[in-house]
Amino acid sequence: MIFSNNFKCRSDGFIIDTLSSVEDTKGNHGDK
Repeated sequence: MIFSNNFKCRSDGFIIDTLSSVEDTKGNHGDK
């Protein structure tokens, strides 16, 4: 679900920026 160009809603309900989302998929910021 897109909220803006820079932020989106993760499956766990947290809203994070897209760059951090990319890091999250790599497992570098799983707890961000």
